Amino acid sequence: MEQYEPDLQDILTGEALALGGTAFLEQVAHEATAYCDGEYPWDGIGDEPPERVSAWLAYMWQAVEVRRFEKAAP
Repeated sequence: MEQYEPDLQDILTGEALALGGTAFLEQVAHEATAYCDGEYPWDGIGDEPPERVSAWLAYMWQAVEVRRFEKAAP
């Protein structure tokens, strides 16, 4: 059996969940998707364009880092 290596989406999703629970994860995933729908529309046919994937990951990464900063601030 091959061992699964988490990808960046897995890592960011786990971080969002750890930092803010299910509600935060759902909120930022929805916001990231809405951003991508506006900037990088995709009809759902074929592979998701790499620019869209990259934008989604970048949005999530930023949201996770902002939440981490907010939690660390006094």
